Amino acid sequence: MSSMWLRLLLGEWRQHALLYLWLVVGLVLAAGLLSGVEVLNRAAKSSFSQAEGSGDQQPSYRLYSLNPGYQIPHSFWLKLRLKGIEAQPVLIGRIKLADLTWLPLRGLSLPTVDGRPHWQTLVSPQTASRLGWSNDTVASDHTGQMLPRSQVVAGLGSWLWMDLAPAARLLGSEDKVSFLDIASLTSTQHQWLTAQLDDDWRLALQSDKAQQQQPLLSAFSMNLTALAVLSFLVGLLLAYHALSSLVRHRQYRYQVLTQLGVAPKQLATATAVELMLLSLVTGVGGSVVGVTIAQWLSPGVELTLTALYQADSVFEIHWRWQYGLYCCLLMVLTLSLLLAAKLAPWHKLQSFGRWLLLPLVTAVIWLTLYAATQAQALILSGLTLLLAMAAIPLLLAKSIGLLANYTSRLPVNLNWALADLKQSRVSLTMALVAISLALATAIATRILTGSFAIALDQHLSQRLFAVAYIRAPTEQLEMWLPKLEQLDGITDVKSLSQREGEVVGRATNIKVVSSKQVPVDTFHFKQADEHWWLAAANGACLINEPMALQQGLTVGQQIEVSSGHAQFSCNVAGIYYDYGNPNWEITVERSFAITEMRSLPLLGLGLKTESMSYSDSLAQQLESDLGIPAAAVFWQQDVLATAQSLFKRTFAITDALAWLTLGVALISWLASLMAQRKLWSPTNDLLSTLGMTPAQLFGARIGQLGLLLSLALTFSAALGVLLGWQLLARVNPLSFGWSMPIYPMAGQWWVWIGIVMALSLLLALLPAKQAHIHAVGERL
Repeated sequence: MSSMWLRLLLGEWRQHALLYLWLVVGLVLAAGLLSGVEVLNRAAKSSFSQAEGSGDQQPSYRLYSLNPGYQIPHSFWLKLRLKGIEAQPVLIGRIKLADLTWLPLRGLSLPTVDGRPHWQTLVSPQTASRLGWSNDTVASDHTGQMLPRSQVVAGLGSWLWMDLAPAARLLGSEDKVSFLDIASLTSTQHQWLTAQLDDDWRLALQSDKAQQQQPLLSAFSMNLTALAVLSFLVGLLLAYHALSSLVRHRQYRYQVLTQLGVAPKQLATATAVELMLLSLVTGVGGSVVGVTIAQWLSPGVELTLTALYQADSVFEIHWRWQYGLYCCLLMVLTLSLLLAAKLAPWHKLQSFGRWLLLPLVTAVIWLTLYAATQAQALILSGLTLLLAMAAIPLLLAKSIGLLANYTSRLPVNLNWALADLKQSRVSLTMALVAISLALATAIATRILTGSFAIALDQHLSQRLFAVAYIRAPTEQLEMWLPKLEQLDGITDVKSLSQREGEVVGRATNIKVVSSKQVPVDTFHFKQADEHWWLAAANGACLINEPMALQQGLTVGQQIEVSSGHAQFSCNVAGIYYDYGNPNWEITVERSFAITEMRSLPLLGLGLKTESMSYSDSLAQQLESDLGIPAAAVFWQQDVLATAQSLFKRTFAITDALAWLTLGVALISWLASLMAQRKLWSPTNDLLSTLGMTPAQLFGARIGQLGLLLSLALTFSAALGVLLGWQLLARVNPLSFGWSMPIYPMAGQWWVWIGIVMALSLLLALLPAKQAHIHAVGERL
């Protein structure tokens, strides 16, 4: 009996090889895209967990300053070592290489990897490949300072690692470090160390610092998962189309086998075994594809998390049997549900789908008006896509019916084409829905990235208020400040300081700004008092939008601020946009800040000129007349280029997932067309007999498909604009805490429509051409 079933199964696979291929491809791609993002999320969470510390029994601590930059002197580290406390001094910063690439740099006490007596720059294989480095590569920064020889080492993430001495030289930190990592402390040591801390220093558990990044990681992961679930859904549409055709073929054979005496139980057992084998093959294949996708995307995700959040992201991605098991179980469940959906009475499914439309519309409207959490915002987008899945087939049918009703006076061949299209549409609906969903999501992400690009340019043009920024130790900045104020060509010098504080128990960045002029070019206000700078000079503060949204603050309300060693209150005089920054931030005027916070070291100086553009003569004056090294000066154009580069890198991930999803949808389209070609054959034979030439038939089929695609892509554009609005107006503020203007025509998404239209018609040429050749053969 087993051999009979095996022969029957092999015969089925040989006879319908193409349909089985589409089924396997759809399931593998669906599992691969979903599991790939899941692997990425697991790797990110594992990386963050490792960064939180070494466990409950041996907690790790971090000693840092509330004032950013390099504030902890080497002498204090030596003091800890003399007390028997194991501490690791760490420097972090960014350097710009000679090719103008910015990279995060971490300096700490490192032994050489190969035992040779020289310093080394440790770099991950992924970063080395991107930079074109190998072992013993000697690179330089943009000022000509040489980096130590490179050594490629796995498991370093996006950071460059080197010893403290060369890192201090490149970053200009002199004898200070960013923070001290302490492995463990006894109660006596903890008590002694707490008594030694300056007012601006804090000793915190590593896990406390890492926990501040968890909401950001969760929001980033949830948005990636949302895209992956859509990709999974599009892959299932491809699989469902193939499974539908296979079930139709199988039903007749099963009827014959039943008539020959085969028990229904045997048929069910054989089907279940085949289902399990198919789940095993597609599950393992999907897990391999998923790991490959995760490895391909991981360098970009690593670099994004590091650049945006200074996260210690080191992704380790390898295939594991658990991934295969997860995908196999997922495929068993998926195939069972698809088979159940196919075997259910179609008229009942149709009536159920129509009955579902009203609740879906109601839920979408309610969530649009009242969504208050990230989960609710993502559910809103998910329900919108579900509503589109139910509505697009109905809209296509109604549109084609209306066209047929209003074209009765057209030539008879055009009337036939529309009437025939009403029949052809049914078998192509699944693929059209897949293309519509994938393209709508791509359009939505393009609107998101395009709006962000426009807003970011406007935002940076205001936040980058100076033509040049000078970063150096406080002592040097204080020495240069009066000289810069007397330098010809400089119209204003703004002093920059900041420190970490708290508002209602949450970490808040306190920025301090001073200026001879009203800094109207520094802030892009969402809401502000008419005399906001005068109010700031008298003790008011400005807050960023994330803080205002999450606390429900408006202009005129009072907030209580802890600056670490002082408490003060201030009235909100303005709320400014802060695109891309999910953290809370307040800005105060310098004289008021000094009165309230006392210790406030200078972190930088901003220079303004009449032209507000780079000047060789100014650069020479700064270096030759004042002795300011070129490495300490950051020009506005370079900072702007860095921000735009980071923006492109961040959203390249969503574009990659969107293209992968569109690729799956186009495969579904090709599979549907290959099946449709067989359905066209009888009609083509009849029309050929009635005198229609093969060329006319070929043109009619391409015209039919072009019209069908035009309707579907029109619905995609409308759905994409709606999803784009949901992402910007609901998902983004509730996920990351900041909003921005919406530009529906941003992102050049219409180019994607043109590309998808061209690719879809190009794929249609093959089935249509084969039908054309068949018609020629019939005429001969």
